[in-house]
Amino acid sequence: MPAEIAVCGRANEGTLDLRTPILKSCRKKRSDCSELIQNLRFPDRLSRIFDKLPECRFAFGLEQLTGPAMQSTEITFDNFAETGGLFTEMLRARYRHFVQLRRWNLPNVRGLEFDQYDTPESIYCTVHEGKTVLGGFRMTPTTAQCMTTSYMLRDAQLGLLPGLPSNVLDHSAPQDAAIWEVSRFFVEDTLSARERRDVRGHLERGLSRLAQEWNISAFLCITSVTAALLMRRARLSITSAGPRFEAGGETCQAYHLTVDAKSQRSDADAA
Repeated sequence: MPAEIAVCGRANEGTLDLRTPILKSCRKKRSDCSELIQNLRFPDRLSRIFDKLPECRFAFGLEQLTGPAMQSTEITFDNFAETGGLFTEMLRARYRHFVQLRRWNLPNVRGLEFDQYDTPESIYCTVHEGKTVLGGFRMTPTTAQCMTTSYMLRDAQLGLLPGLPSNVLDHSAPQDAAIWEVSRFFVEDTLSARERRDVRGHLERGLSRLAQEWNISAFLCITSVTAALLMRRARLSITSAGPRFEAGGETCQAYHLTVDAKSQRSDADAA
């Protein structure tokens, strides 16, 4: 390895340029250069780079050293040109979560889970790092109508879904443009406790944003009792909307779901 390594600029500008072989001498000993290269291989040692190179300019983001950051993306059929690949990965993640791990009897093909409610009327929120999907949910307006299908809870009440009881709701299923159904809410099981908490936070904020964007005043949700617990941990207000029942080997229930706007503003201020 050469005794001199190429760097340039100032450390406080936030990126490091290693693309040009030699731009300027570091004027460090061979041992110092070796340690620098070793540090670049391990993101947890990045602080040493700044100690060794106080006059360096960084020309690419830390993402190239530490991987893509966690973010949430809203998917509609209108933005499929940009989000189509992510939508496919979300269906793949849903297949792993609901079909492979939970053994739910859901339609699937080539490792993708889908059903009759995945139509242009539905909107999706997915949390991901690059193309790796970590969680998500689907929203469908209670005014939806496609052939004989409307939305899951109403169709169950009408006796159109054999796997769900017709008394799934303790009231008549609404058809109101301001009320939407949330379904397929999930968080990847393989994540650490801290990562799962972060994903839940992104989902909570995504639900709040969508409620504001689409003038939604209330949500209905059908999910497992376990997933409902995840929603409560995400600071979503969730109350029973019907009796518990068994489906797919799990205890499930319909819920009324609302977003705590005050907590959302606090999170936005903290960010």
